[in-house]
Parts: sequence; C-alpha cells; structure tokens
Amino acid sequence: MPIGQRLQELLGVPSSSEKVASEFLALEEARTSASKEEQNRLAPLAHAKFTEGVVTETPIAAIPMAAAIPIYTAGKAIGTIKTRSNPSWEEVSQAYKGIGKGLYNVIFGKSK
Repeated sequence: MPIGQRLQELLGVPSSSEKVASEFLALEEARTSASKEEQNRLAPLAHAKFTEGVVTETPIAAIPMAAAIPIYTAGKAIGTIKTRSNPSWEEVSQAYKGIGKGLYNVIFGKSK
C-alpha cells in the first residue's frame, strides 16, 4: 500500500475518489428540488464531478467517457434523453475538465 494512502487511512482523511463522490452526491441532492434555472446552473458542476469520480476510480473509463459526452449532450438536445437540465456547451466543457481532474487524481494521488 502506498505511504500516502496509508497516511490518509491513519489520519481519517478521505481519498480523492471519496471526496469527489461526496461532492457529487451533495450536488445531486441540491438539484433534487431545484428550479429549472438552478438545474441549468448546477448541471455543469455535476457533470464535472461525475466524470472526475468515474475516472478517478477507473482511469481507463476516460476513453469511453470522452466519447460519450458529446453523444449524451446531443441526445439531450434532440430530446432522446430526458433530463432535469437543458443541454449546454458548459456541461460539455465541465465534463471534459472532470476527466482531466480524474486523471490528475490518479497520476498525482490528490485532487486539485
């Protein structure tokens, strides 16, 4: 076990993936009763945390996630995928940033 991971366990500090997961769940909880306008504001942040969490846990998932992001947003735009928020370039951008942060977490073992 890497020393950094052992220190995190001893000190009770959450790992990068645990931290990201709790941030994502907090965003999802906030979105539960949010208005459409609030949904549209929170969705890009949730997309970033979702992709960051998936890639932090499973780095190889960065490849299919990168392909799925525009497909998902296009599906929202044409009405095939029903969601709480409108499609936006900001959610696409944030989702790709989340992939980058997830890879950063894997490579450097921390969140930036």
